Amino acid sequence: MSSPAPQPSPRPDPEQVVEMLDTLALADRQVAQVLDRISTSRSPVSRSTVAALERLLTTLRPAADVRARLAIVDRRVLAAAIRLRRERRDGLRIVGGELQ
Repeated sequence: MSSPAPQPSPRPDPEQVVEMLDTLALADRQVAQVLDRISTSRSPVSRSTVAALERLLTTLRPAADVRARLAIVDRRVLAAAIRLRRERRDGLRIVGGELQ
């Protein structure tokens, strides 16, 4: 008999919140890309548009769940996660065309 899926921690640590923020950022980028393609399409109402929107839903559903979870995260944990995410992003440098 299988065990139930583990429930997310009611009090996520900053590392877990960073992962949630990354999920939202990915969803935001995908929404922008899909909407860009639709807005520049000759035929915005087409099967390919519908298929793109259906694929987008697979990203948006988990992102909506993440957003709801983030709404109840302690502000200090959220602030720590934002600092951690910024430090990681600032720590990435492009040197000679390669990520360092």
